[in-house]
Amino acid sequence: MAELPPYHCQEIAHGSLLYAAAVALRYEVLRVPLRLSFTKQQLDSEAADHHFVAINEQKKVVGTLLLSQTETESCLKMRQVAVQTAVQGTGVGSLLVAYAETWARNQNYTQMVLNARETAIPFYLKNGYIARSEPFLEVGLVHKKMEKQL
Repeated sequence: MAELPPYHCQEIAHGSLLYAAAVALRYEVLRVPLRLSFTKQQLDSEAADHHFVAINEQKKVVGTLLLSQTETESCLKMRQVAVQTAVQGTGVGSLLVAYAETWARNQNYTQMVLNARETAIPFYLKNGYIARSEPFLEVGLVHKKMEKQL
């Protein structure tokens, strides 16, 4: 794989300008293909989540994900992982996931769970996640529950 251009990952605040850019990316990559949008209530409900972005040299958000607390104190759920189509397959997603995992470990979390779209399962397997369910439908797409011990 070619060397990645410099990308910077960071946690961002809900409601910030970077959050707005992350929501726009999530909309473009995850919602438009399904003809879905975000409601104000859905975005407001993310206030307690931890939001992360990957930013390129031009200070543009090219990747995003969020982590939500689960019912288990030591476990987080990774959600809404999106990478700009033009840079998918270049390692940006893996870089962002690794950054979020390191952040979670530093906060004493020991497990990450997620619902992976069927098309994303190979990506998560490559990043050390294990499939933990039979396929199921979510938002009209086949998913599998996956997890990783941190």
